[in-house]
Amino acid sequence: MNSNLLAYSSQTIVSSLPSIPSSSSIPLNNNKQQKEKEKEKKKKKKNVLLSDLIYLIIFIPICYLCYYLPSFYIESFDYLFDTSKYVLWISSIIIGYTYVNLVTESRDYPFYCRNKTHRDFIQLLIILTLMYFIAPSKALMGNSNGDSTTTTTTTTTANQTFIYNYVTYFIPYFIAIHFTYLDHNLLVLRKAGHKLGTPSLWKTYNFQEIIAIVPMILLVLSLLTWHLYLIAINGLWKYYLIVYGTVLSIVLTINYILAKTHYLHIHHYIIFGSLIPFTAFNNALSSFCLGVATGITVEGVSRWSMAKLWYPGIRTFK
Repeated sequence: MNSNLLAYSSQTIVSSLPSIPSSSSIPLNNNKQQKEKEKEKKKKKKNVLLSDLIYLIIFIPICYLCYYLPSFYIESFDYLFDTSKYVLWISSIIIGYTYVNLVTESRDYPFYCRNKTHRDFIQLLIILTLMYFIAPSKALMGNSNGDSTTTTTTTTTANQTFIYNYVTYFIPYFIAIHFTYLDHNLLVLRKAGHKLGTPSLWKTYNFQEIIAIVPMILLVLSLLTWHLYLIAINGLWKYYLIVYGTVLSIVLTINYILAKTHYLHIHHYIIFGSLIPFTAFNNALSSFCLGVATGITVEGVSRWSMAKLWYPGIRTFK
């Protein structure tokens, strides 16, 4: 009797304990989670590709109709303002910014950055509007092309202008706003690019990272060299030397002062944003470079915000 009662009690206690999954069930759960992640990843990829097609189609009438916007001459500044170029430029920035937020980042609000504020969007519009007068006003094609400081212009047709701007500027720009999204699964390239913006991490480059980043650096340097040649033959090198020399001196001075307590990280939106003024020439290659540089700049601000240059502590990369 007692033995039966003891056996029954033992069985009741054991049955009431929470079940512990066997070691064989853990891999099954992991596999299930992995499959769900892969399924979600494929779904997002399809959504991105569909959104790409929609955005590319949306910009077709914008790019074409901008041609018919009137230009006007500002006599007090002796400047011919080509409205068609400016609207095209600012429209691409707005479209690219909203694309990153709504599509690749899956955010609810189109004009936020990761800090959930529209401040960075407004700052970006102001900065790139000022940059318009340096490079896009010359690299893009409008209904009045030529020297923007005179009333002398050369006329192009709506079809010529559309093909030039859409092919040489907008398509490279649209590809470039996928900058971080495209390297999401390329850990080596992502690490190499991140280290490039942090001088204190240059000594940590390994062989694979060097192989990944060197071709990109050589391509950028070759395009930059060609534009420096254009700057030189057009007698503009003094202006670029003064501005970029001054900015670089300020950055190096601040970095020297803060070196013991902070590390410098130059975000990709700053690197490529600083290259935009070099594309101030009316040719297809300059328009292409303008598109790429602008796209990466807009993507960087939209995804990461206008982050600061110096951070406290010592930077490590895991």
